[in-house]
Amino acid sequence: MLALADLSASIATPSTVVVEGVVAAMQAHTPGGPAPLATAMSAATTLAQSAIAGQPDASTIVLVIGDGPASACNESNGQAIEAIGDTTQVGAPTHVVLVGGTPDVDDLYEAMAQAGGTRLLDYRGDENDVDEALAEVETAATPCRYLVDPPAPGVDAWTEVVLSFSGVPVDLPLQRVADRSACDEQPGFFVDDPAAPTSLELCPQPCGQIGFGRDFASVVIRSACP
Repeated sequence: MLALADLSASIATPSTVVVEGVVAAMQAHTPGGPAPLATAMSAATTLAQSAIAGQPDASTIVLVIGDGPASACNESNGQAIEAIGDTTQVGAPTHVVLVGGTPDVDDLYEAMAQAGGTRLLDYRGDENDVDEALAEVETAATPCRYLVDPPAPGVDAWTEVVLSFSGVPVDLPLQRVADRSACDEQPGFFVDDPAAPTSLELCPQPCGQIGFGRDFASVVIRSACP
């Protein structure tokens, strides 16, 4: 994560830091001054290329959190959008979180998210919930991780799921396993919290079978019938 202050930038966290570490790093910085979005995204492209080359099997993403337009170094909003497109082209989608600003930045941040291959996360009015936004980004950025509805109290739901793909008349039933380490014995799926699951993640084998969902118009996960 890059921390921008006036016209300088520094690495606030290494690429291996999880959501909690990013939140802590953000709390240690006070944003201010102009926003060199295009310059920052150019640097992010270089960092993303290096990360992808070093860890080709990992999921590399870029995160932009902002509240205003490109306003430094004689940059334009169009240059910022183009720079985000360049980052996406090297294989690192850009997730965009809007935490403030006036309505005139709506179209800009929507276009930034679109260029990044993602959807805009609008957290205006909820600046203190950036950790929630980061958790949402983490879920979206993890291949084959899906948000699920929490079960009713006392109901042990999400023990079995069925994957359906639009345009493919075949369902894929999967059984829940304890955690990622159990995927070798029974390729299925695991949940973040067995007592109160909010997301599930497919084991590597079924995840590879669906190609991360990119080869289909949509992937539907539903709880299997009892």
